[in-house]
Amino acid sequence: MNDRGSTRDPGLQPERTAMAWQRTGLAAAMVGLVLAITAFRLGVPLIGGIGAICSAAVALIGVRHFPRGTAHVPGRHEPWPALARIALSVVTIAVLGIALAVAGILSN
Repeated sequence: MNDRGSTRDPGLQPERTAMAWQRTGLAAAMVGLVLAITAFRLGVPLIGGIGAICSAAVALIGVRHFPRGTAHVPGRHEPWPALARIALSVVTIAVLGIALAVAGILSN
């Protein structure tokens, strides 16, 4: 029988998950920032403002919320509300990107 369970480090999987969500959040923040700059240059400040706010929110949640690889400690907050906020912000940035593309097509 394999005795792998006794050497398992419970901090590795949460660390990988936290780092993945941090990367996702930072990538979405950069896309939102590019979207905001493009929207302002095209003269669509409403889309640009919402994109900038979503970008800042995603960056803040992605960097500050997730644990740094520590094992789950009872009484600590759960990651699911932050994951839901990041997912909502990513979807919002995607919808804003579509709206910006449509605005660009209609302006030509």
